[in-house]
Amino acid sequence: MAFRAAQTGHLLLSTLHTNSAIAALPRLHDLKIESSLIASSLIGVMSQRLVRRNCAACRQEYTPSPAALHEFFEVVPAHLKFYQGAGCADCGFSGYKGRMMVADLWVPDEQDTALITRQAPFDEMCESAQRTTFCMAQDARGRLEAGTTTVEELLRVLPYSAIVEHRRRFSS
Repeated sequence: MAFRAAQTGHLLLSTLHTNSAIAALPRLHDLKIESSLIASSLIGVMSQRLVRRNCAACRQEYTPSPAALHEFFEVVPAHLKFYQGAGCADCGFSGYKGRMMVADLWVPDEQDTALITRQAPFDEMCESAQRTTFCMAQDARGRLEAGTTTVEELLRVLPYSAIVEHRRRFSS
């Protein structure tokens, strides 16, 4: 019913439980949505995770554990500084205050739409979607570079596929 409403020009926002934006495709197929209906109606998919934000009042530079660094990076960038909250009255001595989103955003283009219509294999869809997706790995990297969260928090919250993608994209 939702996709039929989208066909008539209504903007529809909905939720699905997936680990990434592109993983919405097999999930929609599992829900018995026809590929042609998906292709003609889908204008974007966002996948998000909420991570704890470092407390701005007590944020300080620190060195993450070697195990955490090894998990997140193949080679740790020399220029990257890491920050964490030390804990203060503002954050209830947790080091964190509030949360922020780390997200994937996939906006299918004509090539992606053609692949959806012909029910291409998921691996082929993933490869095509990489051209038009702002991935969670990029967003996570930006959060680290801004000092707004920790490597440990990203490892705790992000799906493993996003961590693998981070290592692949930022291995140089």
